[in-house]
Formats: sequence, structure tokens, C-alpha cells
Amino acid sequence: MIKRTILIENKSSLITKNLQLVIKSEIRESSIPIEDIGFLVLDHPEIYLSLPAMNLLIENNTAVIVCNTNHLPNGMFLNLNSHHIQQEIFKDQVNASVPLKKQLWQQTVVEKIRNQGELLEKITGKKNAFEFLAGKVLSGDTTNMGKTTFYTFVNYSSIKKILF
Repeated sequence: MIKRTILIENKSSLITKNLQLVIKSEIRESSIPIEDIGFLVLDHPEIYLSLPAMNLLIENNTAVIVCNTNHLPNGMFLNLNSHHIQQEIFKDQVNASVPLKKQLWQQTVVEKIRNQGELLEKITGKKNAFEFLAGKVLSGDTTNMGKTTFYTFVNYSSIKKILF
């Protein structure tokens, strides 16, 4: 069964009742079966989540994600006891060799640069050198991501005119 992703963006109170997540806001009250929730994203500083609700969500393998004031993910609660594989994955991540960590970082930076280039191209309608920069990323590289961020920032005024 496909699980649902629930995004809470308003001041709300989240409690449980009869294995349902009850969401109470100033506008309305609704409930969702906890077993149907795969992700719960909390994106407002005034959300109350009861501890019994959080425990029940996590016991049902729901990932609870908390966002910061910039609406970016800040933390995530996961069920660590549901399956031994999760603990093995964490152990493997901690024990990974430095070369492997650098290679994984390289792959992450390359994809971020490509995605940023594609988005900038779609917004401005102009070609950019991001694909070229993505090809220049080395293992453990920290400079090319900065170059693309700077390029995007320099062109922000033209992007801002298009978007806003």
C-alpha cells in the first residue's frame, strides 16, 4: 500500500485518538489513520505534537520531518527498532572509508550542480556552464559547488525579475 505524505504548514495541534492522527487547527479538525502515513512534515514553528502521537507515528514507520524557519528540513525522526537493517545501514555509514565518503560526496555535488544548472536554464532560458563544472568535480571537491552558487547569486536579480 502506498503511504501518504502529510504536510502541516499552519499552527496546529497533533494528537492521537483510536489509532488516528487528529489534526486540530484554527480552521478545522481532521483525522488520518496513522497506518496510512509514510511521512509527516512539520513546517510551522507553532505545531504541537504530543509525545504519544509521535511514538505511535514512529512505531508505524512514519518518518517525522521538522523544518526550520527557512522551510528547509532540519531534522528527522525514524523508527530505529523496526528492522535490523536500519541499524546496519547507520553502522556502515559511520564505518565507511574516507575514499568512499569522498566519492559519495563527489556524486552528491555533481548531481546538485546539474540540478541547479537545469533549473537556472529553465528559469532564464539561457545556457550555462554548470554541466561543464559538474564534469570538473573531483573526489572530496568543495570548490565547484561554491562556483555555481556564486554564479546563481550573481544572476539572482534577473531570476528574481522572472519569478516575482
